[in-house]
Amino acid sequence: MDISQTQFDDMVEKIESAIPKLLDELTYTNAGYLLDFYNAFKESKTPCEELRNFYMKYNPPFRSNEVCSSMAVELLDRIAADIPAIPIANHSYLSTSAVNVDNSFLESLGITEFEYNEGCQSESINLLEHLATTIQQTFNKSDLNTCAVNVQASSLLENLGMDVKDFENDPKEPAKKKLKTKDTRSTNKEPPRTFTHGHVAAFIRIRLEGTRLGYILLDPGFGIQRPVIIMEDGKPPHMVDVMGTSRASQGEKFEFSLPSPNLPYILARTSRDDDPSGENHLFYVGRPFCSFLQSVTKPTLLTPFKNMARRKESGFPRAAVYFDISKSSPKFTFALYNDFEDPQKRTVDFGGRGNLTKEIKDHYKNVLGYLDTPKQNITSKILETMEEIARDEDFLKHMEITRKMVTAMRRGIRVVNFNKNKNATN
Repeated sequence: MDISQTQFDDMVEKIESAIPKLLDELTYTNAGYLLDFYNAFKESKTPCEELRNFYMKYNPPFRSNEVCSSMAVELLDRIAADIPAIPIANHSYLSTSAVNVDNSFLESLGITEFEYNEGCQSESINLLEHLATTIQQTFNKSDLNTCAVNVQASSLLENLGMDVKDFENDPKEPAKKKLKTKDTRSTNKEPPRTFTHGHVAAFIRIRLEGTRLGYILLDPGFGIQRPVIIMEDGKPPHMVDVMGTSRASQGEKFEFSLPSPNLPYILARTSRDDDPSGENHLFYVGRPFCSFLQSVTKPTLLTPFKNMARRKESGFPRAAVYFDISKSSPKFTFALYNDFEDPQKRTVDFGGRGNLTKEIKDHYKNVLGYLDTPKQNITSKILETMEEIARDEDFLKHMEITRKMVTAMRRGIRVVNFNKNKNATN
């Protein structure tokens, strides 16, 4: 997207205003997708022994404003609506993280100075008709033209099921502006699809003053409270050091960089006080990522650890509920956060809410006061269903079997008769 310095400054100002407001208004929760899956499974009357087959055919719905992907979509939508003079929706995309990027792949890109534990990739598959359908059901018709799904949003809604195209150069820009590598490696080389996805962020591709390529990275899911501006030449307005919360309530530092102007990747290194070694991420920005419901949401809904969190404008948490429905010790933890103080946490076994002390009840009510908007009682409803799941030992057993099967398949391991005994063969 060609953009002048004046337009860029105005856009960044609007984005810097939009991010804190979104972080303050929305409650993050990844529990809803598990609840949807559990309720759909129970309604189907499918035996627990067939959970694997049910899962393979299951299509998760799009839930707005709840997780990293839908929060990124919402942020892009707000930005596009706030800056109608700039075609944000046509130049904004999603990138997704993977959790097992290995050194051999990184070395194949010529990246050898870091050791990576995590990374990001995008997939070049057809747009899922299911994605478009669920978005149509979620948003009012008047909202559809501005809903940025990190592909050309208007095209997505006009052409359901369209193919995802490479965008080494921006849409409608001449092919002569494609980036060239200095060797035989493709600029659009993607990490293998066996990598497990785990996180989604948004980015806007820009060409400042017609010549300077850059990216504006937006990551409300990790609580990063301002846009990350990454210029190919490393010159202003290049701003790559930011703070976020991620999984660290005390804050986590993120540092971004481009490993090479000839490769469509953004590197991100994280660090925090209790883990100075941090983690490394590799964001692939060579194609739009459109399959997050299948590649991110669906695999992660099987994990037994869920949470709900309400944040401040800074991205730091106000209150949170953490669910652990692992078969060994199902429990949940309520947490209140105050600046410069240790969080106040109380842990309760599932099924024990009826026998709480007054002190824990008061703590419970305070947390719910932050997480719920008036008269919604969403947290209580989620707790009730999570308690039901925690008591369903047969479901939990087969959910864990299915989770291991999915993990093995994504690592390229052939799975045979996963639900049968070890001596069975196929």
